[in-house]
Amino acid sequence: MYALSCRPNSLSVSPGGRHLALCGQIIDGGDGDVPTSELMLLSLPEKLLCSDPRQEGLEAKRDFAFRAGAREQGTHSFLQVEFWRSAAELLTLNRDSVSHWTVVEGTGVQSMLRFTQ
Repeated sequence: MYALSCRPNSLSVSPGGRHLALCGQIIDGGDGDVPTSELMLLSLPEKLLCSDPRQEGLEAKRDFAFRAGAREQGTHSFLQVEFWRSAAELLTLNRDSVSHWTVVEGTGVQSMLRFTQ
């Protein structure tokens, strides 16, 4: 089971169907009155991706894996997220702009999404 730290406004499935992107408002950011939005990229569990029932029975991994993420504070909350060109590029729609994000590979949870212009 995967617990989300935000209330999702939008989600998108990658073109290959192996990743899920979601964005929303942080449920309890701990920063008082400062609104914080979160953008997350998750890998879907192998058990959900199996096309062969026999292989599905052998696959035990059922957890969503965190691949990358970013947080923004202030009034520029993420309203919508979409994959663009690949599973490593995302577009987010804010109230007054569209932003392009790319995955910066790291090891494990150190991967992050970086804003690019």
